[in-house]
Amino acid sequence: MFASSPERPVASISNWYAGGYSYDTTYSWGGANNFKDFATTGSGRCSYLSYISYMSTADLLGYDYGHDGAIDHWQMVSGFNSGYSPYTQLMTQHTGGYFNKPLSEILTAGSSASNAWHSAMRT
Repeated sequence: MFASSPERPVASISNWYAGGYSYDTTYSWGGANNFKDFATTGSGRCSYLSYISYMSTADLLGYDYGHDGAIDHWQMVSGFNSGYSPYTQLMTQHTGGYFNKPLSEILTAGSSASNAWHSAMRT
């Protein structure tokens, strides 16, 4: 199926799927910031949270490393540490093989993650 097909418009932010080729994969699948547009505006499936501490299981945390308003990377909350601390969420991502890594470790002072602007979203 080609990009011009009305059944699968790849340029629409209302669609999110991967095909076997670049012409059959939506823009929202191919980039972190494009996914943000799909999740919020295109599908309405996600909404922004005021604070990272409000995130629950399956919520998303976006990172804007360039401070330019564009999301560069996403992580998902996959669980919680026991006990209380401000960032008890456990995060999972494909890059670097993070699985249930404590958010408090990810946001260690001086890391690229701690210097990024953050967008927390409820799924």
